[in-house]
Amino acid sequence: MYSGGTIGMKNTSRGYAPAKGYLTEFVRILPMFHDSSAEHLIPKDMWVDKDLCGVPCISPLNDEHDERTAYRFLEYDPLLDSSNVEFEHWQRMAQDIVDNYEYYDAFVVLHGTDTMGFTSSALSFMLENLTKTIVVTGSQIPLSRPRNDGLMNLLGALQISSHYKIPEVVVYFS
Repeated sequence: MYSGGTIGMKNTSRGYAPAKGYLTEFVRILPMFHDSSAEHLIPKDMWVDKDLCGVPCISPLNDEHDERTAYRFLEYDPLLDSSNVEFEHWQRMAQDIVDNYEYYDAFVVLHGTDTMGFTSSALSFMLENLTKTIVVTGSQIPLSRPRNDGLMNLLGALQISSHYKIPEVVVYFS
């Protein structure tokens, strides 16, 4: 789930800004996030168009776990500036997780850094009796910039959510 924040921003004529569909487009060209030669392994139901969901991605084979992870981003419209996140936004995030709970093994919430801790705490109270991992992450520098922190934060969040069963809301942020 991409709620907003720096991690998915694109360089524009007015500086860095969120851009619809850009995060999925950018991640799909990075070999550490998407192996196009393995797209045939993505479950067919993930290709079904869902409102605001990007095209599915599949990770390269994880050497440690001998597995791949198929995933897709539910992109908010509009994308949120985390300094403006309020209770109604937390409710929407929690409801989106509940609405998709049976379809996915885990969830990663991409969020702005300003209120990431507040959102994580709110979600942990709103989502009781979890049986799946929910990882909240973001970055201070966009993925598209050299020397960014988003690359490792997103990779770490995807690996934790994919390969470890931690039935709670956690933050992964370096």
